[in-house]
Amino acid sequence: MAVVSGQDGKITVGTTDLVLITKWDLDLAAETTETTNFDSSGYREYGVVGLKSGTVSCDGYVDSTKGTLAVGQSAAVKLYVGDSSYYGGTGVVKSVKVTNDSRDILACSYTIELSGAITEVTGAIS
Repeated sequence: MAVVSGQDGKITVGTTDLVLITKWDLDLAAETTETTNFDSSGYREYGVVGLKSGTVSCDGYVDSTKGTLAVGQSAAVKLYVGDSSYYGGTGVVKSVKVTNDSRDILACSYTIELSGAITEVTGAIS
């Protein structure tokens, strides 16, 4: 089993690298349709896969020289696992949260809803 360090991760939105990001999450999901019937032996069955979706969330620090993403902004998103392996798709910025704590650096969090196909390029980890 090969393990991959998270230290080489990064996110690009459009052609811009999001700077000072410390963590990103990709949540992939699929709707399932219940097909339980009298022959299910008392267990639920899910036999049909429906629509698929993805959500990206990331946390980091605000770089006052770069600006932030805008709610409603739509762009291509790439979530890098290493130098060339990434997950990609097109998304819309659903939320932006900026946290100002007197004991810390100005922090930010973004949530991006992916739209359409989500690709896995050059051996990114499933």
